[in-house]
Formats: sequence, structure tokens, C-alpha cells
Amino acid sequence: MKKIPTLFIRDPSNPLRVINEVNSLCQWVVNGEGIATRKWDGQPILLQDGLMYKRYTGDIKGYSGNPLGAISCGEEEDTTPIWWVIVTYRNEDKHIRATMENQRLWNKAHNGTYEIVGPNFCHNREKVDKDLLIKHGSNGMFSSAPTNFVDLVEWIRNFDIEGLVWHHPDGRMAKIRKSDLGLRRDPRLNGISARAGERPMPTHDIGGESGF
Repeated sequence: MKKIPTLFIRDPSNPLRVINEVNSLCQWVVNGEGIATRKWDGQPILLQDGLMYKRYTGDIKGYSGNPLGAISCGEEEDTTPIWWVIVTYRNEDKHIRATMENQRLWNKAHNGTYEIVGPNFCHNREKVDKDLLIKHGSNGMFSSAPTNFVDLVEWIRNFDIEGLVWHHPDGRMAKIRKSDLGLRRDPRLNGISARAGERPMPTHDIGGESGF
């Protein structure tokens, strides 16, 4: 999986923000060709041909684990390299292994990209009571999400989510983070739209083969 492009162009004066200009790689989103899904805030995982990888950002020479078999997935927008590195039996990977074993998905999950969210990942910003594997694009559809910059800012401020990922039928994807728009997550919203009454799929309903 390569790095997903951001829907809008980065602000040259503040790369942490975007401006009201559509990224040409993502014009298909504005054309109405994609489906908006919830972007989860956790540990990205790749399952491929019986091996499990986690995402690592930085020079692979500086990785403390085994860099053999690492897969390049491009660069961050600031040119920092991104890799998939193999999950091992090192202590630092224990929570990843435990999540797979608890959900009995190590050998059953399909090839693809996933997100692990829960108490042991990213300060549990998704507010779930146990670590869960979520298949990317499988949960939290947002059919009402606008793609116009101004409307999107007003819409997304009503949700306690990290952001959105649009999926095109041909496999292309585009993303936006709430922080890209200068907004912070608000736990008081509890993932429910304060204005539109729309609710993302509850994380406690995620199970079975759900994954990134």
C-alpha cells in the first residue's frame, strides 16, 4: 500500500494544514466517484502472503528491529520515507500479536491493510474497550460527507473522528485529516454528528474479519 494522497494541497507556509485547492491526484473525489469512509487513528498493519507488517516512518537504517523484508510505501508529504516492516516476537510488537491472536485472525484474515485501535495504541483515541483489528474501508461510511472545502470544514467539525478516506472502485484512495483543516478532535462528540444526526458505525460492532 502506497501513501494515500491528501484531498487538498498543502499550505506552502504551513505544511500541517491544507488550502482550498484540490489535489489534482484526487479530482475524482470532487467528481463524486468515491465513497467516504472513516479514517481510524491507530497502528496501520499490512497482511500479505502469510506475513504481518507494521508501518514504520523514517530511515530504514535507523529501525531498531529487523529491516529484512521491509517494503517501501513511498514518502510522507515532507519526503520522510515510509516502510512496512515485519512484525516480530520482539516485546515492542507484543500488543500487535496479542490482538491478532485474540481475534484468531493471524491465519484467517485476508491480504490487505488494516488498523489496530484500542487501549494499547495511539492513546486509544477511538475510545474502545479492547484492542481491535479493523479492515480499512470496511466500517464507518459517510454518505453525506461533502467534498467542497468550506462545506467539509463545517461538516467534519461535528464528528470526533481522525478524518476520512475516499475509496474509488478502481482502488485509488484519497484522505483528509481533521487536523489538516485546522480542527481538533473533540471527545465530547463521541463520534456522533452534533448537527446532522449521523453516526459512524460503532466500534464495538466490529468483529469477525473486520480489519484495516
